[in-house]
Amino acid sequence: MLRLWTERFRAGVFPDTGWLIKANRNEISRYVVEVSTQLSVLEGLERLFHDQVVSARAGVEVVISDSQARLLYLPWQDNIRGHAQREAYARGCFEQAGLELEGDWLIQTAYRWYRGGGIAYGLPRALVASVEASLAARRLRLRSIMPLSTHAYWHCKGIAPRGHSVLLLEEQRRTSALLFDNRKCTGIHVQPGKSGPDTIKRLLRTIDAVFPDVQQMQVWSVHDERHSTALFEELLPTSSIEPVDKGRWC
Repeated sequence: MLRLWTERFRAGVFPDTGWLIKANRNEISRYVVEVSTQLSVLEGLERLFHDQVVSARAGVEVVISDSQARLLYLPWQDNIRGHAQREAYARGCFEQAGLELEGDWLIQTAYRWYRGGGIAYGLPRALVASVEASLAARRLRLRSIMPLSTHAYWHCKGIAPRGHSVLLLEEQRRTSALLFDNRKCTGIHVQPGKSGPDTIKRLLRTIDAVFPDVQQMQVWSVHDERHSTALFEELLPTSSIEPVDKGRWC
């Protein structure tokens, strides 16, 4: 029997830029706005899908800015199983970290490796519902929606199997780093503020103090521009530096 598979798309929706990619990794739509203009998630989706002819019931994975979410590193616990227990555990960790989730938030947890550290993230339920409704109005299905750091955690490739590795994620107003020890996540560090060399230096100096001897660093940016590898080699002289193309896993 012939089985017809629906199309799949991945939309990267950020305040200043965004892109729409088909399952074959072909980019079919993009937007870039001035720094003074900050688009909402719904405005970004509208720009990406405007004038696009997409099959009905196609599935869409949406990746949004970390600034839209609440995120924290979630240590592994052997005695916690099932979605309800993981959600309760995550809520407790958010409260302990002083990250108030006022209003109605959808809490999710991500564990990619057994006995490895994970990520807890919260998204406003109203945001998720509005994205789902916006896509449904175009006869599309929301397959998933998650912040950039969580998407990177699930999909990043090429992490060194031994030693300390860092995945640096650069947005316009936020720079994040996922820390890996023997390919398992051990922490998340965030440096708010406009991206650039000074922001990266502050973040990497913090990382070097708590996570020394980094052997590998991958650098991924929401934008196409790249910093000179000399900047990273100066701060992490023991590390090999690998710029990651946007389309490699996003």
